[in-house]
Amino acid sequence: MNVNDVYRIMRFIARKNQLESLSPNEFEFCFNSAQRNYYDFLVGRIEQYRYDKAVPRVGIAMTDNVMSRLTPFQLSATVSVTTGSATKPADFNKLLSMLTASNNRVQRVEENRLAERLNDSIDPPSETNAFYVEKPTAWSIYPSTIASIKVNYLKVPNNVVWGYNLDGLGRPVYSPGTSTDPLWYDNDIDEIIARACKILGISIKENALVSYGQSVINTGE
Repeated sequence: MNVNDVYRIMRFIARKNQLESLSPNEFEFCFNSAQRNYYDFLVGRIEQYRYDKAVPRVGIAMTDNVMSRLTPFQLSATVSVTTGSATKPADFNKLLSMLTASNNRVQRVEENRLAERLNDSIDPPSETNAFYVEKPTAWSIYPSTIASIKVNYLKVPNNVVWGYNLDGLGRPVYSPGTSTDPLWYDNDIDEIIARACKILGISIKENALVSYGQSVINTGE
């Protein structure tokens, strides 16, 4: 579904529930809030972790099903390392994996264990035994002789935009060229629409949502 399909469905639902017409700004606010909420749910929220089990109920420790839902937001990049520091990509949100240029895995080490790890005489840092420490905007890479790393990561969903032009009567008309479509798969968009409707104060069941969407797609509003 493109952003116009999603807006039409949500506007149709609002009217069916005797709400006033949903403006483009209201639609964008509700949908973008809902998709951030859904993305956080899939990645794994802090409150989903238990003290005795460092795995969320849903999250990156996750299942193949969850990972497949997040596929549109998975990116890969080769990042240069300068004096042991690699700057995170601008759209970075969560690291999935890190490899050296020779495809050796780079392990994570917490800041409070860095000195211990650097002084390890049995297993010293090397190209085949590299590790990193995470910083707010970069990774510190050890050993510092590594010139580049390959990262696989998740980005945050882009905000959708329902672009429009005004017709002769001042009414907004959909403009694909100025719009930003959701990247989610259609079944995930259904879930996000349901969450967005809750923000509007509308509670609907999954079967009703599918019916709403099919009605709009097949016959229009």
